Amino acid sequence: MYKDNESIKIDYKSQEGKLILESIFRKDPENNLTRNILRENYFNEKNFYLWKRDYEILKENFIKELKVDVNQFKSTMEYNSSFSMGYVNMTGLTINFTEDSYIHYLPDFKLAINYMINLSPKTDEMLDDINEFSINSIKAFHHTFGVDYNYKYSEYNSEEDILMALKKSDFTKSLSFDTIEDNSGQTAQINSTLGLRRGNKQKNNKSKMLNFANLPLNSIYQFDFRNVTRAILNDYRLNTEYNSYYENSKGITFKKNGNPSSQNYQIMYWNLGYFNFYIDLDQIIVAARDVDEKEFIVFS
Repeated sequence: MYKDNESIKIDYKSQEGKLILESIFRKDPENNLTRNILRENYFNEKNFYLWKRDYEILKENFIKELKVDVNQFKSTMEYNSSFSMGYVNMTGLTINFTEDSYIHYLPDFKLAINYMINLSPKTDEMLDDINEFSINSIKAFHHTFGVDYNYKYSEYNSEEDILMALKKSDFTKSLSFDTIEDNSGQTAQINSTLGLRRGNKQKNNKSKMLNFANLPLNSIYQFDFRNVTRAILNDYRLNTEYNSYYENSKGITFKKNGNPSSQNYQIMYWNLGYFNFYIDLDQIIVAARDVDEKEFIVFS
């Protein structure tokens, strides 16, 4: 059910999964308890070695893009201590002579950079820094979506449980869907809408969120149900019919549209900054099979 057998997987049924979901989608990231929960349950050594494995591949590919021999870098401390690699776009540079008597405009260019904490980083120090940086990513996500920290959630993993609550705003008003019966279309709609890829206004919100998070504007942000969830989305259409009368808007729900599938497809994928994981939402999605309409995200 997951894209990668070695990817980070979270199960909402577990205590660890419950804490991670609440920390990312519901709780105030400024709270020290939230920081500690993420550091202990997500930014830990087990996950670190998964990221390190994947990052080694990305590092090699990046060096190859520079058209240089990667082997000449592999033995260096700078390469092995690398925390992140990428480009900085240099634009609008000029050389000014005395009192602007002559201004020479330089062409735009990209500067390859390598970021590291120090030449001999300790795993715990790196994870502490990643955790702190990622708190800001959650803050940016919450600020953009308008997460309601005062919402009273139903019983954990019950039929009434939901993913998150958002304060009603112009942003939530933009989270609307067309009526599409096709399962592929349903999946594409929720992925592009929650992933802020649907229309210029949403794309602008995404840029603001990435800027707030101190992430490059070309960073990946995904809030997706993958292909494996199309079975349930074919049986339940996304419902934001109340958006036409915004003062009565309830949020995003699954509304029964046919005979429920016998399979349990409830996997969501989320990626922002250093967060990159699959999560089994269990009853937040599965409970939709037993009711005519199931709340997923509430507008409070």
